[in-house]
Amino acid sequence: MELLKDKKIGLALSGGGYRAAAFHLGVLSYMAENNLLENVTHISTVSGGSLVTGLIYKLNNYKWPTSEEYLSNVHEQAINILKNTDLLEEEGWLAGIISWITNGKYAAHEVVVDKLQKIWKIDINFQRLDDTPIWTINTTTGETGKSCRFEKSEMSDYKLGKILKPNFNLADILAASAGFPIVIGPLNVDLAKHNFRPKKGIRHKKISLYDGGLYDNLGTEVFFQGNFSRLPDHVDFLVVSDASKPFKIHEDMYSAGRKSKAKHIVNISTEQIRSLRSRMVHSLIKTKGEPDSGLYIRLGSKESGSSEEIKCAESVATSLKGLSSSEMDCLLANGFHAARMDFEKYSEDMHDD
Repeated sequence: MELLKDKKIGLALSGGGYRAAAFHLGVLSYMAENNLLENVTHISTVSGGSLVTGLIYKLNNYKWPTSEEYLSNVHEQAINILKNTDLLEEEGWLAGIISWITNGKYAAHEVVVDKLQKIWKIDINFQRLDDTPIWTINTTTGETGKSCRFEKSEMSDYKLGKILKPNFNLADILAASAGFPIVIGPLNVDLAKHNFRPKKGIRHKKISLYDGGLYDNLGTEVFFQGNFSRLPDHVDFLVVSDASKPFKIHEDMYSAGRKSKAKHIVNISTEQIRSLRSRMVHSLIKTKGEPDSGLYIRLGSKESGSSEEIKCAESVATSLKGLSSSEMDCLLANGFHAARMDFEKYSEDMHDD
């Protein structure tokens, strides 16, 4: 991809459980085939995007891979792990219910952390990762409802304050980023045990960190600078990989059961957040009078593969259970084909200009 060979790329990987993880692997495989992973200067991840990025780091000795390293060493191993391991199955869902009943005393968060450490072998302090590219892992602070971002330099919530050089196990942060309320639950942080620098008037002693998708399921806000009008100086080009489950119109809310109604209402809220963020991304990367400065790659994008492939990819549930071979194949293919379609269109548009 000659047009992007000198660009500094920001990469946002959305939430969506194992579905998102597999779709992102397809997008990354296309980028790797075009020698673009070396250009990545900042990664921002949510939930499933955070989990798969942690897995990629683990499989490459906790370093962001070159394109060659990704294709030769990481890609197939990551696929096998997502097909053959569960981070949350029946025992996890039961733990989520117990966590809710006991007000967090027994939490599914610990189930996910335990499996990340023992099955995925992710057991390293966050501070041991390389400084570059910058990796932002997004969570949501329960107390403020705002984004709480983990980077090596700091963990910050603009309403509360920051912890300098956050000293956490990577597995704990990944589980928090995927910690959907009730099902998994939060990472509870005792601020007194960390180098916490509160904002004026803040007296919080403890906070609870949940799924980053509750606030921004795309993980894009960190890239919005200058009142959402420009990218940060260390990023020239933004690639957003969105594997959120497409919203479907409910056939009959009137006669639906309580569970179905509650689930659909949650989906409405999630879709509104995603739609708002996606509009902001499109506005940023297609500023009037300026050349395009990014791509928005969407699961299920029309013309990004066969109709069967798209239908299969869109049907995969949001979960942390191992994917079947057919689910994995269609998600990988859809990620690759969607990325190819959008990168090629970008190249054509730039040449036309």
